[in-house]
Amino acid sequence: MTAALVLGFSMLFFPIRGDGTHNDLGEGTASNPYRIGSARAFADLGRYGCGETSSQDCDAHFVLTAHLDLSGSNLVAIGTPENPFTGELDGQGYSLYAATVTDWDIGAHTGLFGTLERAEVHSLLVNFGSMHASYAAGVIAGECFDSRIHDVDVRNSDARGDVYAGGLVAVAEGCELYKNDVEAEVRANTVGGLVSRITDSDVYRNTMRGEAYGYYGAAGLAYDSRDSFFMNNAVIGTVNGAQVSAGLVGNVARQSWIIHNLVAAPILRGSRSRGGAVGTAYALYEAVGNYFSIAVTGVSALNDAEIPPDDYDAWGVATDADPGIYPTSDASMRLRSTYVDWDFGGAWAHSRGFYPRVL
Repeated sequence: MTAALVLGFSMLFFPIRGDGTHNDLGEGTASNPYRIGSARAFADLGRYGCGETSSQDCDAHFVLTAHLDLSGSNLVAIGTPENPFTGELDGQGYSLYAATVTDWDIGAHTGLFGTLERAEVHSLLVNFGSMHASYAAGVIAGECFDSRIHDVDVRNSDARGDVYAGGLVAVAEGCELYKNDVEAEVRANTVGGLVSRITDSDVYRNTMRGEAYGYYGAAGLAYDSRDSFFMNNAVIGTVNGAQVSAGLVGNVARQSWIIHNLVAAPILRGSRSRGGAVGTAYALYEAVGNYFSIAVTGVSALNDAEIPPDDYDAWGVATDADPGIYPTSDASMRLRSTYVDWDFGGAWAHSRGFYPRVL
C-alpha cells in the first residue's frame, strides 16, 4: 500500500471545498510550486492554466495541500495535444474525490489530464473518479508521452472510451508507470487494467485490482504492447475481453519483455484467444518467471502465443523452449518457494498462505 493510499483514506471523508485560483500561492517552480488547496483552484488549472485556451502554466510545478471534493466542479482535462501539460503534480498523499471529466468531441483523449508530455504525476489518490471520452480515456490521462506516473492510487473509479481505455492512461509512449495501485472499471473496444496501447515504455511494480472489460479485447496490464517492458506487476482484478482476453498483455504487436509478473484474476470470454499471460503475439517477446493461477483464471494451459516458436528467444538465441509463463495451482501460487529468483524484500513481500504482493 502506497503512502498516497494511507494518507488519502485517513481524511477521505473530510475533503475541502473553497476559493482561490490555481496560481494564487507559490511561484510554480520546483522549489516553490503552486499550492492547490481548493476545488476551485484545481478546476481553474484546466480552465485557465493549461488547456484549450491557455498554456501559461503548462510547465509549472503544483502540489496539493488538502483533500479536495471535486463533485460538481465541471472539470475539463488539464493539457491538450496542442498545449500538453509538461510540469509536475505532486499530490503529497492527498486525495481527489469525485473528479469527473467528459469529452465527446471527435478524437478526444481525456482523464484528469488530457495530454502529458515530459511531465510527472505522483503521490496521489483518486477516489470515485469518472472519465469518459469519444475516443480514449484514462483515469489519470488520455495520452502520456515521455512522462512518469508513479505512487498513484485509484479507487472506485471508471474510464470509458469508444476505442481505448486504461485504469491509468489510455495511450502511452515513452512513459514510466510504476508503483501504482489501480482499482477502476475500464470499458472500450480494447482496454488494459493500466493502459490500453503502450509503446517504448516501462511498467513495473503496479497492482491491478479493477475490471478490464473490452468489447473486442482486454488485458490485465496493457492490451497492445510495442517495445515495452513489464516487470514485477500483480493482476488480481477481472479481465473480460469478448474476443481476446489475457492476464498481462492482450497483444504483443512488437518485441516486448514480460518478467516476474503474477496473475490471480478471472479471465473471462476470449472467443478468439484466452491466455493466462498473453492473448496474441505478432512479434517475438521474452518472458521470464511469470505465474498464473489455474483455479482463479480459469485457464489451465498455455495458448499458441505463449509457446516459444522454434526454440529461440526474442533475440534469436537458442533456448530450451522454456516459455517463462507457468500455469500454477492456487496452492503453489501462495508459496514463496514457487517464485524462482523473484526480488522478495525489494519488489515483493509475502505472507504465509497469501499471494505475493507488490511493494
